[in-house]
Amino acid sequence: MSIKTFIFSQPDKPIVKEKKEIDQTYKKFRFEIIASVFISYAVFYLTRKNFSAAMPAMLTQTSLTAEDFAIMSSIFYILYGAMKFVGGMLVDKINPKAMTGPVLIGVGIVNILFGFSDSVAAFYVLYSLNAILQGTSFPPMAKIMASWFSKNERGRW
Repeated sequence: MSIKTFIFSQPDKPIVKEKKEIDQTYKKFRFEIIASVFISYAVFYLTRKNFSAAMPAMLTQTSLTAEDFAIMSSIFYILYGAMKFVGGMLVDKINPKAMTGPVLIGVGIVNILFGFSDSVAAFYVLYSLNAILQGTSFPPMAKIMASWFSKNERGRW
């Protein structure tokens, strides 16, 4: 497999097996997909929502003010929402497996750096970068789930 094949989405391959054989072959893989998507999304969620939990302590221990937190939260959700849209377009062109791993690693690095920051500017930059990465987290996972499970195997409202 070349790097280009891994990074960019490829056309669907024709189905050459019977449905029963496919279900038996992929049952294990489907469980692994659900588990990895669940764990990945849980990590993304925890690294997205940790800021709210840390805010009271940060108000007393850093030079950040309540106004800074309000501005940073507003910037976060604007960037987060915009990047969900952009991430959806990107995942149509890029292999979702090639997108999820680097984004997850990037979010981890940004959150670690956030803990070592002490300037207001660094908090703004890192929290904005976190929003950009977080916004691109769900679209590839949704595409992975959609490609591994047919419409009648997915939940409905």
